[in-house]
Amino acid sequence: MTRRLISVACDLEQSELGQRRLQWDALIEQALVEKQTTDRGVRLVFDRGAELELVRLVGAERECCGFASWIVTPGPGGGFLLEVEADGMGADAVRSMFA
Repeated sequence: MTRRLISVACDLEQSELGQRRLQWDALIEQALVEKQTTDRGVRLVFDRGAELELVRLVGAERECCGFASWIVTPGPGGGFLLEVEADGMGADAVRSMFA
């Protein structure tokens, strides 16, 4: 049997991690409507004014945190649904990002 290991790591430097955290915190404070943890990560609902920043941050996360899937779809009330999912320890990492 062959086992495939998936790295649960972010490619950002420590200073970049802090900056990214501040960007997510600002978006969450301004536009988060609902947050739900799931078996594989998180489901976040943002209001309609979040589109540009949400798309920018998700694009950046896809580059540095390839262990997770980052999916944005239309959400309730004209807002946006972000689902971030990963397997195993990656799911724990995702949930801790948005704790």
